[in-house]
Amino acid sequence: MNKLRTSLIFLGVIVAVFLWFASSLYQKVPAGYVAVATLFGEVQKEPYEEGLHIPVNPFYEWYFYDVRQKSHLEEANVPSQDQLQTKIQVSVPSKGRKTFSLKKPSKTCRYLSWKA
Repeated sequence: MNKLRTSLIFLGVIVAVFLWFASSLYQKVPAGYVAVATLFGEVQKEPYEEGLHIPVNPFYEWYFYDVRQKSHLEEANVPSQDQLQTKIQVSVPSKGRKTFSLKKPSKTCRYLSWKA
């Protein structure tokens, strides 16, 4: 009985370690994001586009950048030639400044977005 219990505990530990290691062999990049991987502080040359990437180095640290196009909407009341107020709306696509805000921190991945 004691030998069976010990072997079940050992098997459970082996399965847990395998599942932990297997979950770090792939990376899913959400739609509208680009992922950049770093390995011990060194940025990898190629970015990872959206989608599922198999296999990846389990020691990568992931950074996700929001690359969706953003627009800035301006609205103004301007007088027309007969002095009546006319409302105009202008939408300007913006590239964003180079400042980042942390959206969802975790140990292995960080979500970053452009501030528009």
